[in-house]
Amino acid sequence: MARSSSRHPSRRYTNALATPHVVMPERIATSEHSNLAMAGADVTGYGDLAHMGRVVRKTLEAAEGPTYTYAYVPHIDAVSHQHGTESPQYDEMVATVLGHVERELIGRLDANVAENTLLVATADHGHLNTDPETNVDLNTIAGLHDHLQRRPHGEPIPAVGCGRNLQFHVREGHVEPLRDLLSAELDVLTFDREEYTSRGLFGDRTPSAHFEAHAPDLVAVHRDKFVWYDDGELNQVGSHGSLSLDEMLCPFAVCRLSDLQ
Repeated sequence: MARSSSRHPSRRYTNALATPHVVMPERIATSEHSNLAMAGADVTGYGDLAHMGRVVRKTLEAAEGPTYTYAYVPHIDAVSHQHGTESPQYDEMVATVLGHVERELIGRLDANVAENTLLVATADHGHLNTDPETNVDLNTIAGLHDHLQRRPHGEPIPAVGCGRNLQFHVREGHVEPLRDLLSAELDVLTFDREEYTSRGLFGDRTPSAHFEAHAPDLVAVHRDKFVWYDDGELNQVGSHGSLSLDEMLCPFAVCRLSDLQ
């Protein structure tokens, strides 16, 4: 949410942008990742969704100048992983999140602040619904480990990435045999280094030396299943990280908050 000064009747703001604010769950607000990713921002943790709505409203109302407030709400993603996006639990969580936003930012936010606040609602990815009963355990594919690079003590390097974006470090001369094995066992698309680089699947910038040192030799993406090791994740329904439209398309909505009041 961005707070501007162009139409506020009672305050004179400078053009300088104030310190950005981040509102996120308390359990991750002080994590190592958050400390790095949110460096320079004023981070406030929240306990539940009602608390989140109040913190965002009070943060907007207390702003002394143009600022940016980012509220991270992982609850919809979490319920999507567990139950999928076509479940009653998903509908209930979406309604709960929107209900708290409506109560605090539409029903209670100061009218002058709302007039000068742009609300942006979006997500970082979509979700593909998979079937836990038919998701695939990589350990059931006979001969898979024969094609993988080895660690110093001889054990094969397991696939990295995620169950919707499998990345393999492959023994020299084994890329095509592994591609053939995966294609025979699974409904997958596969990309070797040249193919995923030319298609920009890891971005359109020149690869760094660090990336080149860790880049996979083969990438495999399943059409509609989650393919991983049986470590508990095979039970999830909603998945993301691959090339289907459901996973790639994200909602994006923008409006002035006062237009909703």
